[in-house]
Amino acid sequence: CEHNVKELVLQEFKQLEIDLPKSESGVSEFTPDLQISVKANEKFYLDKKETTLSELSQFASSNKFRNQIVSVNVEKKVSYDYFLKVLDILKKGNAKKINLGTE
Repeated sequence: CEHNVKELVLQEFKQLEIDLPKSESGVSEFTPDLQISVKANEKFYLDKKETTLSELSQFASSNKFRNQIVSVNVEKKVSYDYFLKVLDILKKGNAKKINLGTE
């Protein structure tokens, strides 16, 4: 069952066609409550719905990240600055756990 969850999570990431960095340690073993994805063209997605950094901040301000497990999927070519902005939003929104998506 655990292996199926990993495959499902990877399939969901691939549906957005995100070129994730590779990891030797593999995929996390939990199912996220929410997913934030950042593509190389600097477009942001919250659970596959296109959004903006401003909207993500508003989402955090309304406590919708509070106690949530969030996967952050950032394409390899995305500026580190955008990655940090997303993590900062999640920190301010009191996310319970943050998982970094890898291939």
